[in-house]
Amino acid sequence: AEAMTGDLTFAGNGMTVRLDSAQIFGLRLSAVNASIADFDRSVLRLDLLGTGPAQEMVRFSNESPLNARLGGVTNSVQTTGDARVNVRLSLPLAQLDQTSVNGGIQFAGNSVAFESAIPPLTQVQGYLDFSDRGFALRELRGIFLGGPIALEADTQTRATASSQPIDLRASGTVSAAGLRQLVDNELLRRLSGNTRYEAQLNIQGASTRLRVKSDLIGLGLSLIHI
Repeated sequence: AEAMTGDLTFAGNGMTVRLDSAQIFGLRLSAVNASIADFDRSVLRLDLLGTGPAQEMVRFSNESPLNARLGGVTNSVQTTGDARVNVRLSLPLAQLDQTSVNGGIQFAGNSVAFESAIPPLTQVQGYLDFSDRGFALRELRGIFLGGPIALEADTQTRATASSQPIDLRASGTVSAAGLRQLVDNELLRRLSGNTRYEAQLNIQGASTRLRVKSDLIGLGLSLIHI
């Protein structure tokens, strides 16, 4: 951390640090509280609240122990715009492998791309909660392939964070023009309108499986005239 202003207090066999401002990973922290209640036990409790480029939050995830606990799901994520983050850490200084973390990111109109071959989500609003047990998407909405999309996922109820698949569920509306962002061919050029769909993305390691269901109601096809 850098550009820190605040107070350091020693009381009894412990200490408390309260910072009014600081900067880390390009994030502007507006509140930092750190404490060790008892030096004999040496457990550092750290609370952070800040804002900054969402991509810096992705970098923090990729370069910290969170990466393994999230199954590497953020490795290829690219984002634009600022977001708000809060993090609570409990670090046993003699056993850092037993560190616990809870936190969340609040998106406010960001763009998020998961893979270069897939068009990004835009105007993203909602929350991504994370912990040492995994992550969850809360009320996450945006625009994808020309229509609104809602995303859900929760891996925090699993016994282990990294060994099981990640299931991402989506529902929304896709337009014919949006479909052409994925594949542009003669058939899709003759489509018009939009339709509802539901999708499930299963990620396990380097393996990805996508299932999409739609009744195609609302799409029109212009037939070839001979």
